[in-house]
Amino acid sequence: MSDLVVILLLGVLLLAAITILVMWTWSTSQISDHDIAWLAGTPHQRPDASEVYGRYLSRHRTHRLVGGWVGALFAIIFGLRRFDSISVGVGGASPFGDILFCSLFGVLAGALSAELYRLSEEPSTTVAASLAEIDDRAQTDLAPAARGLVGLVVIIGIARWIFASNGAVLQIAFLGIGATMVAELARNAIRSRRRPVLSDAAREVDLRIRAFAAATVDLLHLAVAVLIFGWAIAWFNRSDGSSSPLLSLMAIICLIAAIVLLRKAAPRPPRNWSPAPIA
Repeated sequence: MSDLVVILLLGVLLLAAITILVMWTWSTSQISDHDIAWLAGTPHQRPDASEVYGRYLSRHRTHRLVGGWVGALFAIIFGLRRFDSISVGVGGASPFGDILFCSLFGVLAGALSAELYRLSEEPSTTVAASLAEIDDRAQTDLAPAARGLVGLVVIIGIARWIFASNGAVLQIAFLGIGATMVAELARNAIRSRRRPVLSDAAREVDLRIRAFAAATVDLLHLAVAVLIFGWAIAWFNRSDGSSSPLLSLMAIICLIAAIVLLRKAAPRPPRNWSPAPIA
């Protein structure tokens, strides 16, 4: 078979793969009434509120999905060109050649890009002061846990570098710091946006979207932090000379936990979710 035929076949396969990917991305970004009821907490919504919820979910699904695919593609190209291999999990040659890690990081970056429109909003010329207590549902208890895990990896990496002249774990720690910065940017974009003067119905929509966005960003942040912690354990175990079954088990548990957190952060209702019946 000539080189020209091989190139043509590869081109056709690449075009088909891109077409399938685009169609799948489009289909998964479609929003149903069930999706809107899940985000709103009730199936009974005004048409304008449903439109806001639908646009928000569609934007997040598209950005996250594209970010995840870009991350996976980056891992495949980097892994094959640099190490002639790719990995899925923890403890491989490099996180940059690991499909799961890069995909998860890409999803987190996609979530940030979906919220960045808030940072570009022009401030309103109409400002009103209010003494009413802010109902800030966009607070979660997950961010400190994610920061703590990344901080622990940084401490382990620095100690390993100082006492053993091994900077492998410290490299993983820098990725954790980068993920934390991305998550903090997204969190700030969600919480610091001005709260305009709204009707009661519009205020409820705004609060529910903020709460959902904050919770999912924190879930993604914690997923990346857990995965980075698993990588740090795996690399520490590998570079220690003698592999510990306990450390290997901990790395696997971190991998499973990261996948579970990623699933919980999906911008779609659980399969068994149904709206609560109206009393």
